[in-house]
Amino acid sequence: MILYIIRGVFICFALISFSQAAGNYPNIAQQSLLLPDGRTLELYHYLPDGAPRDHVLLWPGLGTTHFVYDLDRHYSLARYLQKKGMEVWVADSNPPTFKDWVEVDIPKALEAVQVKRHLAVIGLDVSGLAWMAYVSQNAESPIDRVVTLGTTAYLRYPSRLIQYLLEASKKVSAASLDPSLGAQRKVPFEGSSETYFDILVWDRSVLPEIRNEFLDQGLKPIPQTFMGEIQKWYQEGEASPVASLATWKLPILLVGGKLDPWAHPAMVRETYRHIEFEDKTYRLFSIGYQDKEDYSHWGLLLSRSAPNEVYPYIEKWLHEHQKNKK
Repeated sequence: MILYIIRGVFICFALISFSQAAGNYPNIAQQSLLLPDGRTLELYHYLPDGAPRDHVLLWPGLGTTHFVYDLDRHYSLARYLQKKGMEVWVADSNPPTFKDWVEVDIPKALEAVQVKRHLAVIGLDVSGLAWMAYVSQNAESPIDRVVTLGTTAYLRYPSRLIQYLLEASKKVSAASLDPSLGAQRKVPFEGSSETYFDILVWDRSVLPEIRNEFLDQGLKPIPQTFMGEIQKWYQEGEASPVASLATWKLPILLVGGKLDPWAHPAMVRETYRHIEFEDKTYRLFSIGYQDKEDYSHWGLLLSRSAPNEVYPYIEKWLHEHQKNKK
């Protein structure tokens, strides 16, 4: 009896400690998974109140951490989906190559999630590409819906942000590249104080305090090996590191932002056009589509209007394309 009491106290203390570390949010667990090459993959698990009506696994983009999906109480796609009754996971790793992402990190996360059927996945920029590559190579996976944010599978020419990162990587001798590249963390959007990176990536729809918080917590170094791989994609004129989209067989939502410097809307549309499967959706978030903002790349998740426009659209699409609706 005493052992059960001690065990209960220990569990309560662990949950309280994690809750404090995660910002006093309930129903979250964190798991560190060891990968074969010695790296770790962090998996954050968001449980809804009651039985989950759906299961979703999110992955941050290149050079970003899980905070892009869960920055605070308001700017959190993960918590938004959790509140809608979904069981949500956010995976976070830093693969040295695209192949490692597809063949090592994703299988490890799926093994830990243990959802055998009807799993939806969401990816930002390169993680969206990784999901597409994994699904193309693994027809028997539990994944039945894919959502990409600011992702293009056609790399005919590098975007402004890619050009900037590739040029910067040539000047860095370290093993990894700081994706912020000297961005001003504490300076508002005013005048000459902005660096080129600030002007390129951020728009005025992202509040300065949110931008600064994301720069402090939401970015991580990009392995130079990965930057070299991206350089090779463009140099070789690769249509895509993903297998032919003509054989795609899953419902897919491709989300773009009008001001996205990573994935230009024209390239996202080209990806959409090359998917021959009928159940596909392209959604550009812009004033021209009656949205409140012309969205940037990270603005798709962090702009002032994202929680009221982008989050509900994604949740609605996931529900409408769910095979086992609950």
